[in-house]
Amino acid sequence: MGRRQQHAAKVAAYEALGKDLARRARSRCELCDQPRSLRVLPVPPPEEADLDAAILVCEPCREWIEGGRIADPNELRFLETAGWSDIPPVQIVAVRLLRRLVEEADARWASDVLDGLWLTDEITERLDGTS
Repeated sequence: MGRRQQHAAKVAAYEALGKDLARRARSRCELCDQPRSLRVLPVPPPEEADLDAAILVCEPCREWIEGGRIADPNELRFLETAGWSDIPPVQIVAVRLLRRLVEEADARWASDVLDGLWLTDEITERLDGTS
């Protein structure tokens, strides 16, 4: 199987999680809780598509996750709640975004949230593996 075919198969596997993710997320963005234009987003690692490796996010959150410009760090205050999620991939993405806010926008509130979070060893390992 060629690279293009492998990539297409991986994308299809993640998309197949859509219904289960929509149920888990109550058809809302798992970060900001908005019900707009939702998509499945893989959360590396692991490499295989499963519910612990993906989240359902809206377009603005996806753009921020993928490195889009954050005009106002206060727009991401929902991360204060998402950082405490009991769903590992949601917590991982929230922590990654909080770290980015601290680094790029010097957002003091994001630093305070990170200081107060309790992360399991599994979450810490996944964060350290791809941060």
